[in-house]
Amino acid sequence: MTGSATDSTDMLLNEPFVRQLQQAVCETGSPIQPIGNATKCGLVGKDNIRLVRTSEFQGIVTYDPSEFLITAKSGTKIADLASTLAQYGQYLPFDPLFVQAGATLGGTIASGISGPDRLLYGGARDFIMEVALIDGLGRLARGGGKVVKNAAGFDTPKLMVGSYGRLGVIIEATLKVFPTPQAHASLLVEHSSIESALRSMQKVLAKPLPISSVLIDCQHTVCFRVAGPSASLEGVLQRIKSLVDTSSKAKVADDISQREKFIEWIEGPLSEGSALVRIGVDPTVVAKLTAALNAIGVSDFYHAGACSITWAKLPADTLDGLDTQLMSLGLSGVVVRGSVAAPFIGNRQWLKMASKIQVAMDPDRRFVPWE
Repeated sequence: MTGSATDSTDMLLNEPFVRQLQQAVCETGSPIQPIGNATKCGLVGKDNIRLVRTSEFQGIVTYDPSEFLITAKSGTKIADLASTLAQYGQYLPFDPLFVQAGATLGGTIASGISGPDRLLYGGARDFIMEVALIDGLGRLARGGGKVVKNAAGFDTPKLMVGSYGRLGVIIEATLKVFPTPQAHASLLVEHSSIESALRSMQKVLAKPLPISSVLIDCQHTVCFRVAGPSASLEGVLQRIKSLVDTSSKAKVADDISQREKFIEWIEGPLSEGSALVRIGVDPTVVAKLTAALNAIGVSDFYHAGACSITWAKLPADTLDGLDTQLMSLGLSGVVVRGSVAAPFIGNRQWLKMASKIQVAMDPDRRFVPWE
């Protein structure tokens, strides 16, 4: 394993694109921000920065279906990875978003964004095994390993998930993949309040059921999505029906249309002057967050990931109001799409620790600072 890792590193060092990146990082001037296909434009700095595009650095390096591992260059489109995996009945379990818009592997890792179906197996950080990057000194660094027992030291791959291009330029990554579920099905449960919706969700999640996602929309309708063998899913949906509040209306939904509805909502064009915000949350404060969103006139949102993430669309000129509300609740948010001066809103205490980590990895401050 050591020899193959060395060979792989040598191959990267011989890539003209990698050498150009190393040179760009070592140049003095405006701070650098890596960018793929800009599908999450709210995360891209607006002033006094140098954009380093990785979208041209594409291609699958290795893929062994029997080992459930795939290695690709950072500019490789997630759609291309998904297509290759599908040929062997495999997929990316963390449910990457902005796929049709052209999301790349590097941008998906750096943004740390997973889709609603991450509930079944985990988020992006649970599936990244190895990463190669250009650090703040222009050096090629590699962390992790294709075999867990051979990986020692600091867990660099997971550190790069949600790094927003502040810690280095990702140039290659290895992901663990899983067999594609045979089928999916969805059940919609209508509720009169967010509190009732949360009670239903908690009852269902307390049972050992193959729930791949739970979405609650702004009308308090809960969408339970399940995955597994086709023959078993009807029984699973009936089990969920028996668990929810008897006063609630439950119906089996067209799974494909429900999935497409959410994806279209989150990835579709934003109206002019609007923003798409991702808020980290937990079920204990979801009711308060719902009230806070309603208080500032935000009525277009979803609670996803069993209420671990809230996605909201709102006019950019109301972001100050949302910032205030999130601060009062101790929650943090990031503007994923939209033209804004700064992407981070709400509680920003985490930025202090993030900045210390950045200084350690980028002592010459070559990359865009957190603050």
